Amino acid sequence: MEKALTDSQTSSTRPLPAQANEGYVILDPLPYLQALWQKKLLLVLVPLLSGAILLGISYTRPKLYVSTVRFMPPARASATLLFAIGRSSGDEYRAELSSRTIGLDVVDHQHLIEYFKAKDADTAFAIVSGMSKFATDNNNFLTITVTSKDPKLSARVANEYFDALYRLNEKISASEAEHRLNFVSAPLEVERTRLRAAEEALRDAQQRTGLVAPSTQTTLGVQEIAELQNRISSLSAQLANARAGATDENPRVIALQAELSSVQAQVRQLQSKSSQVNSPAQLPTMALEVLRREREVQFHTTALDSLTKSLESVQVTESYTPSFAMIDPAFPAKNKSAPSHGQWLITGLAIGFLLVVTQVIGRTAYRILLQDEANQRRVMAYRNAFRSSYTRNAG
Repeated sequence: MEKALTDSQTSSTRPLPAQANEGYVILDPLPYLQALWQKKLLLVLVPLLSGAILLGISYTRPKLYVSTVRFMPPARASATLLFAIGRSSGDEYRAELSSRTIGLDVVDHQHLIEYFKAKDADTAFAIVSGMSKFATDNNNFLTITVTSKDPKLSARVANEYFDALYRLNEKISASEAEHRLNFVSAPLEVERTRLRAAEEALRDAQQRTGLVAPSTQTTLGVQEIAELQNRISSLSAQLANARAGATDENPRVIALQAELSSVQAQVRQLQSKSSQVNSPAQLPTMALEVLRREREVQFHTTALDSLTKSLESVQVTESYTPSFAMIDPAFPAKNKSAPSHGQWLITGLAIGFLLVVTQVIGRTAYRILLQDEANQRRVMAYRNAFRSSYTRNAG
């Protein structure tokens, strides 16, 4: 029994035959853990050494200071529907902050060409762009973050970005207002010309017809003819009554006949003047013409008033620039934000530990691989081929 157990243990530790083990690597973690335990001193010393090196390097790195501006941008009424879908006004203002126009404006107002000793504005703009970051949070607040070696410079540049954005939007608002002003001004001048022409046509019609108040004057003309006709009827009745009790030589009959003839003459005179301008017969036609001219004047007056109000609204808009609600202005940072010595130390420790683990696991896997005779022959063949190639190249 004991002999069988000993034979079994011996066979389990004996390498596998080449035929059974060829092309395979047994991934047993025990040899790797044993190798790591044997190199435990290196697992401690190498990470400490690399951590100390990176920690020392961190003290040689320049100190960086961060300044941040946070503000709430206004919503633009001119934003198109396609732009608004899936995006916000903060994205639009962030794109403006990243533009070359604002960057050069910041460079100019802060005299950064002289500060950076750059050869031109584009070079200074490239430096400022590398220092600056712009972000939009979930509440649609915009954040301007500037990082540099000088805390005062970081604060100045961050605040200047905010001012440059306001100046750019002031120009954009003025340009849009000017466009709307030109759009309204041209029809306004045309409407003024049309109103003057309509007023002159109304004046000519009034002078030609003599009608200033067509409705009233037409009514009076018709009433004049009707009253004369009623007067004729009344005089005819009176004359008939007078003749019933007297002769034609009676003075009253003679007076009534004379008055009736006079009224009839007036009616005939009015009716005979139908071809003349001031004839009551032509009053409806003349009144219609004047009324049409008055309606034209009223129409153009209403249109002119509407365009004038639009022009006043545009002029008010032209003098208005959307305000940016400043939440947090930038101040010179008192404490540096980088380099972080703790991060450098942790990075060094991690690099050293990974180097040792990789080296130990690699060597252990290579040693396990060479336990197979087929793998040994392949490795020897690769070595001989490499040596012969190196010898030929060296010769």
